Amino acid sequence: MLNRSVAIVLWLVMTIPCVGFLHADEGETKERSVVDFRLKDYRGKEHALADFRDNQFVVGIFLGTECPLAKLYGSRVAELSKQFGPRGVAFVGFISNQQDSITEISSYARRHAIEFPVLKDLKNEFADQIGAEVGKTDV
Repeated sequence: MLNRSVAIVLWLVMTIPCVGFLHADEGETKERSVVDFRLKDYRGKEHALADFRDNQFVVGIFLGTECPLAKLYGSRVAELSKQFGPRGVAFVGFISNQQDSITEISSYARRHAIEFPVLKDLKNEFADQIGAEVGKTDV
């Protein structure tokens, strides 16, 4: 566990079939302690949650290279990262889809001009830890 509290906002939790959100009832806040992850990006560089401890917020986005919605919003998320990065908001992409190869992830990131880390969650450990569910559309 991290000693320093890091706010994790799961903003767009997208996996095949594209839509999945963590559920919180109206007026309820969902807080979870997240164990520090260690995942590699498509370039082979390892990243950990602790790497973002100096940021005010960390936005975790689940992506899928074949997802039609992720194809539509990829460029917008890249823009948001550039807009809010200087304000202390870090963006991190997670790809838990087994069928998404490193080559496909690299191509997706280039196509959408994504500069934030896009990490491959090989065994779905991070997705399982935070309770991401495929097909859930609750916000």
